[in-house]
Amino acid sequence: MRILITGFGPFGRIADNPSARLAELSGHDFELIDVAYDSVDTLLAGLDPERFDVLLLIGVDSNGEVLKPELHARNWCGKKPDVKGLCPVGPIDEGSPFILNSTLWSDDLLSTVEVDPDLQPSRDAGDYLCNYVYYRALQSFPQKRVGFLHIPPFEKVPREQQVEVLGRILKQIKDSVAVSGIQPGQNGEQVDLSQPSLTNCIEN
Repeated sequence: MRILITGFGPFGRIADNPSARLAELSGHDFELIDVAYDSVDTLLAGLDPERFDVLLLIGVDSNGEVLKPELHARNWCGKKPDVKGLCPVGPIDEGSPFILNSTLWSDDLLSTVEVDPDLQPSRDAGDYLCNYVYYRALQSFPQKRVGFLHIPPFEKVPREQQVEVLGRILKQIKDSVAVSGIQPGQNGEQVDLSQPSLTNCIEN
């Protein structure tokens, strides 16, 4: 099974992004992305689908205290500009579903994740680059297993511990995909009548 992991570069007060370090230490193929909307688009457009079966995107949650598998991405960009000053407030893709569900975090995988004290599934990937890359990746690779993992700063959870937790996640992913197969289920819009207020995050 081919797993590709991505992490983000520096931005704001985060000079050394822990998502980049974790991607580098994962033991798998990885790519690092500038915290910029056009960098995300360029990376995804240039990715060869034959290079991976699973795409695990990683980003830092500056206020996080545990690792959080994000269950879906939302069709929305917030007000925080990227490192190049771009701030495309509004829908990521007009006319597309408001919610795209992860094609990686299956029910059987989540049943394992939910009992792990170091992991906490989340339904809020924010409205910045983390959410953007997640939404665009799900759009770009509907036949691949795509998931997003928010991680806390190393000051909250030490690097060595996060590497160990990531290793457990990757093993669980391999075991889950071995049972259910490489092809994900069909993605689509998750009905969300309330459309809750979108977080103005200080994260990737």
